[in-house]
Amino acid sequence: VLGNHDAFGTRKVVTKGLTQSGFHVLHNEHIVLTQGTDKLYIAGIDDPWVGKADIAQALLHIPEEACTILLAHEPDFADDFCKLPIDLQLSGHSHGGQVRFPIVGALYTPPHGNKYSSGLYQLPNSQLQVYTTRGIGVTRMPVRFNCRPELTVITLHS
Repeated sequence: VLGNHDAFGTRKVVTKGLTQSGFHVLHNEHIVLTQGTDKLYIAGIDDPWVGKADIAQALLHIPEEACTILLAHEPDFADDFCKLPIDLQLSGHSHGGQVRFPIVGALYTPPHGNKYSSGLYQLPNSQLQVYTTRGIGVTRMPVRFNCRPELTVITLHS
């Protein structure tokens, strides 16, 4: 899925580059991965902050009992999605805060990247879990302190 910086005049270029590199950009849609009789639904929405996210369209025709992973750039929109049949939301956007101090936490997080800024969270009264990666880049401040870059690998078992 694309993020907020991809929407600032470069959406078509970024989408074309990713597609030519073999990626399937999910824009308010989903795909189904199958292994034997098992199915995993991967839904992706446009950037909820600066784009035109349509979660209903992305989840359309996914069975309610299905295992569904949502790709949504900004993590804090999970609060809007927690009553939907989504098991795991994978997000980025926050860069983990980039500069973090013990006890204080992140000095700055971008809008919609404050509440779930880094790591795994279980939303209360919901099946939804949110994982927010710190990613490998920086924004605004070209520095990281106590917030190492990460490339997350998630292994799923049936």
